Amino acid sequence: MSRNQQIAKMIGRKSSGHTQSDNQNMIINGAMQVAQRLTQGTTYIDSTTSELYALDRFNFAGNPTDTMRISQSTDTPGGGFGYSLLMTSKAATTFTGTQYAMIGQRVEAKNIAHVGFGTAAAQPLICSFYIKCSVTGSIPFVLLNHDDTQIFTANCTINAANTWEYKTISIPARTTGTWNGAGSTAVGLKVQWYTGLGPDHSDGGTSTDGGWNTSYDYAVPGHINVCSTNAATLYITGLQLQVGTQATAFQHRTFGEERQSCQRYYQRYSNFANYAGLAMGSNWSATNGNCPFFLESAMRTPPGIQYSDLAHFSLGGRFSAGGSGTPTGLHNDGYSGGNNLDLGYVRSGGGMTVTSIYLLEFVNSTAGISWLAFNSEL
Repeated sequence: MSRNQQIAKMIGRKSSGHTQSDNQNMIINGAMQVAQRLTQGTTYIDSTTSELYALDRFNFAGNPTDTMRISQSTDTPGGGFGYSLLMTSKAATTFTGTQYAMIGQRVEAKNIAHVGFGTAAAQPLICSFYIKCSVTGSIPFVLLNHDDTQIFTANCTINAANTWEYKTISIPARTTGTWNGAGSTAVGLKVQWYTGLGPDHSDGGTSTDGGWNTSYDYAVPGHINVCSTNAATLYITGLQLQVGTQATAFQHRTFGEERQSCQRYYQRYSNFANYAGLAMGSNWSATNGNCPFFLESAMRTPPGIQYSDLAHFSLGGRFSAGGSGTPTGLHNDGYSGGNNLDLGYVRSGGGMTVTSIYLLEFVNSTAGISWLAFNSEL
């Protein structure tokens, strides 16, 4: 039996005493299916010192900037997985001081409230995933609370280069520290792998393999920096975080289910044809107006508005006098939850007729190039 066949068999098994419905995975998009940002010709995103997203719900950052590239890959261990997250290092980076490179997911507090961290009722967690790396050695795996004052560290050891391996990491119950509770829509915890860490992240000497610390020590002694090797690759899929001490089979969800969960945090709409309509509204001045926009899913908090380029949009007086032109601004003009948002628009040159009806539409003739996004990421 080949190595991939062995892993596929492992993926499909169920642990004794558990059923698939018992398997409450707190990670969203753990099978790396959804990548709303990696469409319309964008196949990768490079790291900066600011945290970015490529595959939905997975954030990454690097200091120094441009340390790594994140993309979606079809290289998987089999067993029902169709995609993985791929990190490729862009140079042989030397990490000094507090420099770092990180990939991870922020889990909303509402989704971890039942774990009870910070109370006497705290429960242990177990994290499982599949990983493949071109460099052997121990990669720092870290779990943190919202303000990084409670830090769990463990070694994720790569035994064989360029080979899919199944890992489980046991996380002891944490009864101390401050953790965001059930009523919070903020960060509950962070699950992270560090592909590069400067020495200041381990100079406290309190990090252990499988233990908690409060000294901002992210690196267990003896770890490797994957991004210190040029063109190194790291693949991850099947990420699962659940209550308990024994990992169960990965909880596969349909693409539609996973996408809807992702849309609580980010929604992206693209043109499928030239002059594809987005929303219709009216003006309350010669330069400003708004239009009701129906979101596919309710969002975590009032979202920020992002777009490809304002030149990709037209604001047309299709149904009354007032002419058409390019908007000079798009913004959230009001969101109180649910699926309805007021999308505000500005045309600073004026010329729009008050109370006239205007259609906001895509005008780029190349399908998929133009996009409008609503961002409510943690």
